[in-house]
Amino acid sequence: MNTSIDNIQDKVFTVSYDDSKLSLDDVCAQTWDKNPTVGDIDDTDITLLSKSSSQIQFKVNKSLSSTSGTINLIRFKALSSGTTKITITVQ
Repeated sequence: MNTSIDNIQDKVFTVSYDDSKLSLDDVCAQTWDKNPTVGDIDDTDITLLSKSSSQIQFKVNKSLSSTSGTINLIRFKALSSGTTKITITVQ
């Protein structure tokens, strides 16, 4: 999926998934801490706003100088074979 956003600063990213098919393995794979608590994620410009069994919300605290690139790396584990849907919304 390729989406262009002019300014990502203070936008809220909501990632929703089917927790019967996926398990959240790592909220922010750019760091060593696989399971950060709600709040600022160390060594990133990301704040984890909420985390539940089927959804996470985060925001980026400062604008990136690049016009493209990775905002966050989120890792999931499959709980069953087949396909499922991950929904990302930006507000």
